[in-house]
Amino acid sequence: KGLKLHPHKSTDKLEFAKQYQANKAGWDKAFAFLKENNLDSLKTGKYVIDGENVFADITDNLSSLLKDAKWHSHRQYCDIIYVIKGKERIGIAPISRAPIIIPFNDKGHSQFYKQEMKGIYYLSNPDTFFILFPSDVHRPFIKVEDCNYVKRIRIKIKSK
Repeated sequence: KGLKLHPHKSTDKLEFAKQYQANKAGWDKAFAFLKENNLDSLKTGKYVIDGENVFADITDNLSSLLKDAKWHSHRQYCDIIYVIKGKERIGIAPISRAPIIIPFNDKGHSQFYKQEMKGIYYLSNPDTFFILFPSDVHRPFIKVEDCNYVKRIRIKIKSK
């Protein structure tokens, strides 16, 4: 449907190549979902694309103050994050430098890190998308000064 996006410059291209080769069908389904749907008109909620292998969620809400946004990572999934409307700031840091405060458990797919942790912050808007891997600690949904609202899609692809 004419969706022409490019991954953000922060994307680890070597890790993407590794993840793509390990789960090509899942990544292809994720990108097809982005291209084949009118993202502006999708309602909030979860969208099953390929069972627990690939699924998406759409959120449409206020962004968070920096102090309220949480650093986290995922053990079993890679994320594609695309802002459909609005803007947010997203922090990214390598997991090797991240002090854990809440480790992974049997029920949760996320691990949380100290709020004071250092990372690199980027603007996320409808011009690009982010690809995050289990080795990327991230802090999304951060309010941008001139925008406090964001509608976005996050597609989760099973990491192999």
